[in-house]
Amino acid sequence: MGAEDACYEGAKVLDGLMRGRTRGQRIIPYGAVRVVTRRSTEAIRIGDPLVVKALEFIWLNTGAPMTVADVARQLNVSRRLLEMNFRKELGRTVHGEILRVRLDRAQTLLRDTRMTVSEIADACGFAGPSHFGRRFQDSLHLTPSAFRLRSRPA
Repeated sequence: MGAEDACYEGAKVLDGLMRGRTRGQRIIPYGAVRVVTRRSTEAIRIGDPLVVKALEFIWLNTGAPMTVADVARQLNVSRRLLEMNFRKELGRTVHGEILRVRLDRAQTLLRDTRMTVSEIADACGFAGPSHFGRRFQDSLHLTPSAFRLRSRPA
């Protein structure tokens, strides 16, 4: 919510009341700044229990170094079977999903925290800040720092 802006506006009104410049009541409107997607609000129907388990593992371990082989090993299936089922259900690779989830998390951290790019790279399971920066720019056509500047309110 845009509660922070509403608080600043409220402080201005209060200051005016205390100085005798403003009389009466004033309604301070505020609204949603953006919608934050959480796993509970995602609307994906997946019929393959193997893919569901793989997605759960990926989502829960976003911050850890992870490979497709790690996911297959965790589910006790071959990498080939996992890749085929993933592509059939979601139209993308397991690696593509790992990267997508990491980049989504990184975008949230860039928008909502003061963590450094290096800290975000580490928190999202990237090999390092330069690897994170390359992947981020390849996907979003912006550097992480430029994304942060554009996504924060003025």
